[in-house]
Amino acid sequence: FPVTIDGAEWFRLASDMLNGLAYLHSKKIIHRDLNPANILATNIGYKIIDFGISYKQGLPKVTLTNLRHLFYASPEQLEEKGKVTTKSDIFTLATLLVFAGTHRSPWSKSPDALTDKATGLVQSEIVHNTVHNEANYHSLSTNQKKFLRTLHAKKPSERPTAQEALELLKSYATHAFLNPVEKSPNLKTYRDWE
Repeated sequence: FPVTIDGAEWFRLASDMLNGLAYLHSKKIIHRDLNPANILATNIGYKIIDFGISYKQGLPKVTLTNLRHLFYASPEQLEEKGKVTTKSDIFTLATLLVFAGTHRSPWSKSPDALTDKATGLVQSEIVHNTVHNEANYHSLSTNQKKFLRTLHAKKPSERPTAQEALELLKSYATHAFLNPVEKSPNLKTYRDWE
C-alpha cells in the first residue's frame, strides 16, 4: 500500500479481504502469506493473489523453513510446532489491516519494522511480540481497534472465522470505523458503496 488507507476505503479493504478469505476457506484453502504484495487493488475492489505457499487441507503439507513475510505471520506460524489453520489467515489479515491504516507494524515500535531496513533485532522483536504481547494499533479509531483485537486473539480457537469476522465488520459499518470527533461530511460509509 503506497499510502495509508483510512475511512470507508479501509473498511472496503477489510470487507473485500474477508469475502475472499471466506471463499478460500470454504474450499479448504489456507493462503498462509497475506501481505501487501499479495493484495491487488482493482477498479472493482481488492483481490487476494499469489497462492505460492497456500495449502489445501487434506493434501500433503509443503514444509517451509522460513516464511518470506514473517512480519505478518500468526503466532502459530512462528511457533515450531504450531498448527496452521484458516484462523491463521484471520490473524495475518488483522496485521495487514493495521499496516494499511497506519503504515506501522502492530508488533514493533520501529517505524522501519515492515521495510527492508528492519534489522535482525527488529525482526526478533516482531516475532516475540506476535507470540507473546498485545498489538499496538497506533492511531486507528476505537472501532477499528475493537474489531482488530478480535481477529488478533492469540489462540486460534478464539478468533472468528472469515464469515464471522465479516458479519462483525458489517455491524460496525454504521460507524464507518470513526470516532465521533473524526467524522467528516465528505466521508462515504459502507452503505454508499455496497
